[in-house]
Amino acid sequence: MERQDILYVVAAIAIVIIMAFVVRPVITGEPVSLPAFGSPTPTATPDGISPAVRPVIVPAQPTTTAPTPAPTPAWDRTTKTVGFVDPATYNVDMNTSIPAGTVQKPAGPQNRTLVTYAVIKGQSSGTTEIVYIPFPYWELHYTVEPLVDISREDVMVFPRINIQVMNADDPSRFVRVINPDQLDTRTWAVNDPRPWVEKFYEGNHNYYFILNARFIASYELRIMVPEHYT
Repeated sequence: MERQDILYVVAAIAIVIIMAFVVRPVITGEPVSLPAFGSPTPTATPDGISPAVRPVIVPAQPTTTAPTPAPTPAWDRTTKTVGFVDPATYNVDMNTSIPAGTVQKPAGPQNRTLVTYAVIKGQSSGTTEIVYIPFPYWELHYTVEPLVDISREDVMVFPRINIQVMNADDPSRFVRVINPDQLDTRTWAVNDPRPWVEKFYEGNHNYYFILNARFIASYELRIMVPEHYT
């Protein structure tokens, strides 16, 4: 095919395209639509803005901030007074038998300066309110006063006290049951064992105490904590 014949063919194709997309729509009244070459022509929207140039607005996502837990208030070094509550608060029956004592021996010699964190005072059996001990180590120092004068050799007095240390966060657990020895008051004039000391290598819990007392004029329990914790 010669060059002139190729030109005739191209011209014929162009005429067909023009007839199809320009002349025919003009005669029939249809909108003129040209074939798309290259980039598409933006189409106007009712508000006059082409989608190609319309800004894309992404709605802002609400931001959520995790709540900050309230800090545990620092101990102001004021000794707390732990009172008593109705034993039914913890489903405690004061008429049940007293459990056997348990003793935890210290791992080694301890040399700590202690301060009083809380004090419990009473004279009869009872159940204390809950006290939170925010330290990993603490000691319980306790003493009793019998009902009669222990200096009288003609009177035999056998005071009794049983202390049950309970974890209020796990009420079914006995942290420790304390039955102090050396309660023969006839020897106290020479060798007074008071105060007794119990060491606890746990803390950061809520505790309450169940006390069973007999022939006791008064007792005092002190929760002691190392001074360097404060």
